[in-house]
Amino acid sequence: MADYPEDDTLTAIETFEFVSQASVETFLGLLKAAWNHNYGKYIRSEGGDDTLTLITGGWSGNEDIISALQTNFVFWQVCWKLSKRGGLFEFDLGNILSDKYWAKG
Repeated sequence: MADYPEDDTLTAIETFEFVSQASVETFLGLLKAAWNHNYGKYIRSEGGDDTLTLITGGWSGNEDIISALQTNFVFWQVCWKLSKRGGLFEFDLGNILSDKYWAKG
């Protein structure tokens, strides 16, 4: 997406409610569609190390998406792994995608 993210998209990221593993994948799809890949990077490694790396590329639209992610308490508290100067953010998706996370009891 080359355009700046719409306010509705940022609000959806901020208020997204995780209710299942499938909802996590829906959320990641929303995030990937909103991310500007021309300026930044969206890198998802799956398998044993399910990690999402976001690099803003200094673009203000991607920075606003990061701000929206920070507002989403569940995502930020469960998945945030590290932030580095220059707009690098890494998220550990292993917990929120695990069967154990969604097990009732």
